[in-house]
Amino acid sequence: MLRMTSTPCPVLPRLFLVALASATALACATSARAQLVASGAAAWWSEARDGRALVVHQDGKLVFEQYTGGLTRSTGFPIASITKSFASVLAACAIRDGLLRSFDELVADTLTEWKSDGHKSKITYRHLLSMSSGLEPGVSFVVPSYAEAVKAAAIAAPGQRFDYGPNPYQAFGAALQRKLLSSQRSVTEYLNSALLAPIGILVSDWLGALQGEPQFPSGAVLAPSELMKFGDFLRNEGRVGDRQLLAKDLLRQCLEFSATNSAYRLGFYGTSPTSSGPVDLFWAAGAGGQRLYVLPDFGLTILRYALSFQDIDDAEFQDILFPAWTGHIGDGCRGSRGTPRLSAFGSTQPTLGASQYALTAQSCPEFTLGVYLLGASQRKDVGGADLPLDLTPFGLPGCTLFTSLDILVPFVTDATGRNDVPSPIPNILALAGKYVYVQALLTDSAANSAGLTLSDAILVRVGRP
Repeated sequence: MLRMTSTPCPVLPRLFLVALASATALACATSARAQLVASGAAAWWSEARDGRALVVHQDGKLVFEQYTGGLTRSTGFPIASITKSFASVLAACAIRDGLLRSFDELVADTLTEWKSDGHKSKITYRHLLSMSSGLEPGVSFVVPSYAEAVKAAAIAAPGQRFDYGPNPYQAFGAALQRKLLSSQRSVTEYLNSALLAPIGILVSDWLGALQGEPQFPSGAVLAPSELMKFGDFLRNEGRVGDRQLLAKDLLRQCLEFSATNSAYRLGFYGTSPTSSGPVDLFWAAGAGGQRLYVLPDFGLTILRYALSFQDIDDAEFQDILFPAWTGHIGDGCRGSRGTPRLSAFGSTQPTLGASQYALTAQSCPEFTLGVYLLGASQRKDVGGADLPLDLTPFGLPGCTLFTSLDILVPFVTDATGRNDVPSPIPNILALAGKYVYVQALLTDSAANSAGLTLSDAILVRVGRP
């Protein structure tokens, strides 16, 4: 039985769960990132399912790698449909370079033989890359030539249905090929000069490619170290070193969700966010369990290669990668009794059905009023300012706000300067993988001119038991 050292606000557990249910953006400081990823457990899970490589980068630096079956960081490996993500980003480069007006340009303006077809004449590049074009999709693993894809029949109006297959991406290649005719460049040459070379990516091979025609649905062969360069480019929102190779807004358009499939973007996957803001987690996927996960707010890029005929369950793999966790993500500021700090109560963990899970605030002034700040984001702006926010100009020197102010809950500390609050996690599957940021603001007349102090900030991730 959990013993409480003070009487908490009775609505806090309910509000805490509301915050968990709504939290969709991920953010944390460097000290938290390394602990958040259970690399060893994930590597064991991956290898047991024919995994050949698991690589984790944090802020572009290698923090974990494991290879089996003779694979090394420099061994070329077929990445299957992860290749589609390169096509999507290449389309953004074509907009940057003036080859395309926008993702919503009509493909028939270039593939003019489509103009006479009632459905094909309305297909845009966004339709092709989100596989909602209405084209007959073709057969997976049987990739047509560009010319064959152009001749594929339209079986539905664009924007009406999601049809997974190779034809739309090869049709994109055909349209790009025609746009490059005047400059006498092949699609391969443009791909290299516009995207791959500036990032420093070397492709080991293109499977089944005709000369100058990279196979966009599934043809690239890349060493783990090369694909991780692409992942870090995505994590950096289109930046390579000090150069913004691709404007952020163009890259973000690649990550917009398909109108016909809430889990598919333009060559990428990811669950739909429930609120506006930066993309929290997206990934490129290939048959057999090839994955490239990107978590921009965490500074994380994670690669998995596998030699398997079976795909993987992304939710299951992500549960292994990111288990239940309560961790420090930002420092508080000193008050009259030291720096207030937050933590999980005892050894409790925020797993589904954890009725005893609780949070503790310590090293606070005694019998003082405080407010728990619960947020869904550590990037969302507060009053027009981006987070984290230095509060020194507001009379709180050395204090930093690390969480958005989505839910505010008052509390009072006890005679020891402590407050414990139960935060039971119901056994609701939808809560698995949700995040909430927590910080405490306390009245402390001796702390500074504002008479306030802030605790450190913690991140809570709900995991499966």
